[in-house]
Amino acid sequence: PNSDIVSRHISKYSGTQKRRTVYPPIDTESLGPEQADTEHFYLIVCRLSPIKRVRQAVLAAKEREFTLKIAGSGPLRPELEAIAPDNVEFLGWVEPDCKRRLLAGARASINCCMAEDFGMSVVESMASGTPVITVDEGMPRYTVEDGTRGIHFSEGKLLRGIERFESEGVSMS
Repeated sequence: PNSDIVSRHISKYSGTQKRRTVYPPIDTESLGPEQADTEHFYLIVCRLSPIKRVRQAVLAAKEREFTLKIAGSGPLRPELEAIAPDNVEFLGWVEPDCKRRLLAGARASINCCMAEDFGMSVVESMASGTPVITVDEGMPRYTVEDGTRGIHFSEGKLLRGIERFESEGVSMS
């Protein structure tokens, strides 16, 4: 399994002992804040599918009028583009060098994913020196220390998470 959460689920439902976790390989050596100066945009890097709940972020950007860049492709892209305001930019799949610059240049990354098993983009963001505003479920609730490396928010309360990030910030220590 790719996370302790998946390992526990397998054990629970199969009646077997906990399995060894093998985390996804992430090239953290090539990531870092030196890849780009921080700009004033929020970033999502993910597949555009229902489980990722990107719609929440698009609607939040529409309501709060912040710049949101979305790197990724998937079946929901046409639907998301149809509801997105001008301050939301769909980048599609991006090359690794571009992804490194986006991760380092974002004010913060947003993760709305439903019960994320691991959350590669969450770890990549933090390795890039970028805080993460994440839903408080799945593995990211354990990898992102609330108030230090990012902000947790309850499902459906992304705007509150963004407001908290903007008012309190994070220490990244």
